[in-house]
Amino acid sequence: SGTIAADGSLVLKLYYTRNDITLTFVTGGGSDVAPITGKYEGPVVKPADPTRTGHTFTGWAPELPVTFPAEDASYTAQWTVNAYTITFHSNGGTEVEPLTAEYGAAIAPPTGPQKEGYVFQGWYQDSGLTERYSFTTMPAGGLDLYAKWEKQSYLVTFQYKDEDGTAHTIKTEQVRFEEAAPAPTPPERAGYRFDDWDTGFDKIAADTTVTARYSSYLDLLNAIPGFSTPEALTQARGYYGLLNAGQKALYKGTAHCQALFAAIEAGAEGLLQE
Repeated sequence: SGTIAADGSLVLKLYYTRNDITLTFVTGGGSDVAPITGKYEGPVVKPADPTRTGHTFTGWAPELPVTFPAEDASYTAQWTVNAYTITFHSNGGTEVEPLTAEYGAAIAPPTGPQKEGYVFQGWYQDSGLTERYSFTTMPAGGLDLYAKWEKQSYLVTFQYKDEDGTAHTIKTEQVRFEEAAPAPTPPERAGYRFDDWDTGFDKIAADTTVTARYSSYLDLLNAIPGFSTPEALTQARGYYGLLNAGQKALYKGTAHCQALFAAIEAGAEGLLQE
């Protein structure tokens, strides 16, 4: 519009409409941020910061202005990658150091823990040990992982030995750590009495060989020093009756054998059956 001044000159007034300016936001994998629009040189209301899994928002590039610029502009979110930690609970095994890495970085399982009598079965995401964890990349937020164990099984061998030391297996048994092995029936051996086993097997903690111990009836017979009492003579007759053929052959003709038969002939009760 214009007006005529007192001196006759024309005075013109110009009026402008401020442009609408739009600011857009590129979040680079973060949550969406809606564009904002305002008049040139009007105040810019900063939008809420975007979020992005495994990252921390550090600002916009270029820096967001206080007022709208003269032209539309775009701003890009800046991020830093977060680091997270996996903590290992060995459940009675040896300690495993925590694993720390940036989000998304490739990770591998650590060397497994050790626990006496147990075999390590892997890492699980829950204390109830139902969900096994596979190592790929570091997850957001880190993790607590729990070791799963299974009792070690050990081989228990029951045996006996001949006079020459040759071993013969009675049976073998796979037995879990700190459990008892069921005892077999020891074999009957002519001329020998089963006494016991040479080692315990009620709490197995390693591969174990258990040997049956026998007493020779010939040794038991020869250990009787004399036959002056009915009890000694009865015991001697009993042992003699349990000798095998080879033991009898060794016993006959010995001074001990002659003393035994002399005691019988002197009037001891019963006759010794050969």
